[in-house]
Amino acid sequence: MNPISSHRPIVIQSSLVFLAFMAAILVDGYNMLSDSDPLWHLAAGDLIRESGAIPLTDPWSFTAGDYRWLNVAWLWDIGLSLVHEHWGWHGAMMINSIIVALILALTYANCVIRSKSGIASLLAVCLFFVLLTMYLRPLQITHLMIAFWALILGLWARGECRNHWLALLPVSMVLWVNCHGGFILGFLLLAAYGIHTLATRNIQRIAMFSAICLLCLIAIFINPYGTEIIETVRRPLFTVANDYIMEWQAITVTLHNLMTLLFVVLFVILVPGRPSSALPAERWLAYLMLIYALTTIRALPAFAILAAPWLAFRLADYLKEQKAPSPLALAIRSRAQSISNARNALAAALCSCVLATLLLVGKPGQQLFPMEASWPRMAEEIAYLETHHPTGRFINEFVLGGYLAYETRGRIPVFVDPRTETAFPAQVMEDYFRFDDGKQGWEEMLERYDVDGIIVTNGMDKARFHDRFAFRNGWKKAFTGKTATIYVRQRD
Repeated sequence: MNPISSHRPIVIQSSLVFLAFMAAILVDGYNMLSDSDPLWHLAAGDLIRESGAIPLTDPWSFTAGDYRWLNVAWLWDIGLSLVHEHWGWHGAMMINSIIVALILALTYANCVIRSKSGIASLLAVCLFFVLLTMYLRPLQITHLMIAFWALILGLWARGECRNHWLALLPVSMVLWVNCHGGFILGFLLLAAYGIHTLATRNIQRIAMFSAICLLCLIAIFINPYGTEIIETVRRPLFTVANDYIMEWQAITVTLHNLMTLLFVVLFVILVPGRPSSALPAERWLAYLMLIYALTTIRALPAFAILAAPWLAFRLADYLKEQKAPSPLALAIRSRAQSISNARNALAAALCSCVLATLLLVGKPGQQLFPMEASWPRMAEEIAYLETHHPTGRFINEFVLGGYLAYETRGRIPVFVDPRTETAFPAQVMEDYFRFDDGKQGWEEMLERYDVDGIIVTNGMDKARFHDRFAFRNGWKKAFTGKTATIYVRQRD
């Protein structure tokens, strides 16, 4: 069975969902640039393109030394660099909008296939949209792949698509493994559907699925790091920095994240213990991801992608849309659907032409969304350091590292930045957070790294840093800019 022909109405509906969500994302597009990760990713992409090779060590810090920099997102970085060179940040935001809208459209398709209800599916996807991050990060590739793999594997497991569609999985794995470390979740999906396949005792299907799993395993080694690719997954998962980064923390109930928790609450209330169209393996997969999501906010979107079809099924049941219509109603609906499909196809084609025009002409989306990134503005601070301390070693706050690396490309070497242990030794990260917390031993660290000063963001929430150095013997406040204050050590 061909999933495209047999599910043509769903394809059309999903296309319209894609266009609708893309428009919604573009209206508030500047939220994609609410953190500094795109900056160091862009700088890395520029560096790779300029040198013609992936750097072995970090060129922007004075602490990494000969430590191996494992940049699993190298392909994303190159793509970001190319898009930024031709279309600027607006082009990058447009591409990110397309990726996020695709995630939502694929999830909608999976929902409507399971629930047979467009309304329930749209409700489930809207709830998912609330907790899906909009950030311009390679993490979006992982979300896109999970949505795509879940759709293909679900169709195949139910016998709703032919075997050759599974060939898309190892092909897409090559892209996934070179863009983000979340590719490891692909094997979690393979394991879940592999258990289901084994339970069918169909030797032909078991052999086919085993071959696909083997090809996916081979695909992960089609990368510049070879077997080191496993290390690129381990490092960011087990760094001390995760104890301080908000998105790696466990979910807490606050007024700020009530809407985010709504999806989780509805899933827990409506789904477990009730009949649904989900296979047993899919149930345990979603439950496992729920447990993981409760321990780290970062995993919430991945859980929602896998859980949305269940939620849509239960919402459809609640809305009583599962009743079988009469033959007359079916005939009327079929005729109306034919007319609607033609109109929808025309509308989708026109909208696609408009979006293609925006993408290919000028600076894409410049009129649709503003360029209001929330990055720090440190031109004055950088000018001061380059003039008065061109060879100085400064401890920068973690949140400033990505921006300094992007703006100065090593002219002002950073102490740490958000790449954490993918680029910096574990000892450097531990030393920084010991300094950040003011724990015992932080003063000795200054001598060990031969530190000349510190760069601290302004604001009441950073008073602990300012109080520590403003009146400390041997230190003086050297410069205060719009974003940060620079303290310098007085050497004898």
